[in-house]
Amino acid sequence: MHNKKTGLEKRKRQLRLHLILFFCVVLFGLLLAALILFLKDREPAVRPGTQTGVTEPEEEQPQEKEEEEETEETPAPPSFAEGLQETDIYTFLQGPKAWASRTDWSGTWCDEELKDQKFSVFGCGLCVLANIYSTFTDCDCSPLDMFYYAQEVSGYTPVSGVGAIDWPYMQETLKTTGISSRLGRKEEKYEDFQDTVAGSGCVIALISSYCDDTYWHEVEGHYVSLWLYDSTDDTVFLGDSGNPDHNRQRIPLRYVYDALKTGTEYQYLTVTDLDPDANAWQHDGIHILWKKPGYYQQASVAEQADPSEPALSQLSRLAAAPYPKIQRAFTTETMEGTIRYVQQTPGEGAEGDFFYSDYWSPLDTGKSECYSASVSMALSYIGINQTAGTIVSEGRLVEQPGAEKLTPSSLQEALEQYKNGGGEYSPPVLHIAPYAGRGGGNEHWVVVAAQLNGNTYRILDPTHSQHGIQWDAVIEGDQMSYWDGCTDTIYEIYQYKRK
Repeated sequence: MHNKKTGLEKRKRQLRLHLILFFCVVLFGLLLAALILFLKDREPAVRPGTQTGVTEPEEEQPQEKEEEEETEETPAPPSFAEGLQETDIYTFLQGPKAWASRTDWSGTWCDEELKDQKFSVFGCGLCVLANIYSTFTDCDCSPLDMFYYAQEVSGYTPVSGVGAIDWPYMQETLKTTGISSRLGRKEEKYEDFQDTVAGSGCVIALISSYCDDTYWHEVEGHYVSLWLYDSTDDTVFLGDSGNPDHNRQRIPLRYVYDALKTGTEYQYLTVTDLDPDANAWQHDGIHILWKKPGYYQQASVAEQADPSEPALSQLSRLAAAPYPKIQRAFTTETMEGTIRYVQQTPGEGAEGDFFYSDYWSPLDTGKSECYSASVSMALSYIGINQTAGTIVSEGRLVEQPGAEKLTPSSLQEALEQYKNGGGEYSPPVLHIAPYAGRGGGNEHWVVVAAQLNGNTYRILDPTHSQHGIQWDAVIEGDQMSYWDGCTDTIYEIYQYKRK
């Protein structure tokens, strides 16, 4: 029995040995087959009819594709931006510190208060729009000019505390000047953003230090302009209205990409095309005080103010509807929407002398002719070129050629027509007495240029006294109160409508 058990165990051991040997043989065979296949794959391909061991050239397609990727060209800017130089580019500043130190590209707009807020708080978008318009067209404008123009041609409506212009209004404003643009969102790949900037005439970018503070610090949201992308060092020429130290510097484009404000619907606007014939604005230059850089050349082809005339600001615009311009310089023309100021006598006031004898020919002066001066100013706003001297020589008639004389029942009626009449109605002309607290018989005529707020109005006075040519008055009913405690009664209101 013991021998039988021993023999059984011996056969089992032999069987295990056979199985192990079998698996070893199979495993060896598999490894050998794998080695053969591996070596076969490494053998050079041999085509029929060729010598064994002589290989054909490898497929060149992958190599060509690789070379093509390496030599891919950077997109070129549009033709209208070709040849653009740094000195051609406008880069306005918006802050009062820049103007206080008379930094290049700053101006009086830096100190302006518009819609109950400082321009320096919200004006970056208007600065970049003025940059683009002035750089790419044959005209130029200040950021303040752009502030008023954008309201006229787009849905931009600044109110107290909210003055920044939004993307659609920027695009709409540029379109009226013949400048086409595209709104865009931050690309997922930086390389795509590089191509976007490289292929654009200019880019307006909205940046925020909350997204990245590598270059900008404590900036919640700020528009900057990007110019002249250089692919050799991946930099752009920066227009930064909020920081003179950043303005007109070349910086890495990556700084801009990382800081794009992603919490908004759009992050940038690209200038894509230019049609000079579609420029409906044709703005006639920068007439307010500003610090021009030494390389600046007037872009506007329109006739400029005579430099021999007063050095004080020649042309300004009131910050109240209908936002009329006030032209102080002498001009033989009138322009709709602009009140041509007429001063009665020379040498009055401390601001400057705005008396021009040509406005009074055949008279020597306009002494005692405040009526004619005021009517001439009112007519000029609706484009009628009637000098004060002509009005006097024709008998000081109330009726004037090319215009219908109106007698509104109230100042509010006249202002409603003036503000909402599409430029067809003149500013109101008021007949008041006694002027400036003088005795009986002292009457005066003035022009109401704008309603500032409530019952406060901006007055244009043909008598240029120590109070200037413009002053503010409170008007309630037929009573007008103004400087030095003066109170006058309004006896007549005239207004003109263009025929």
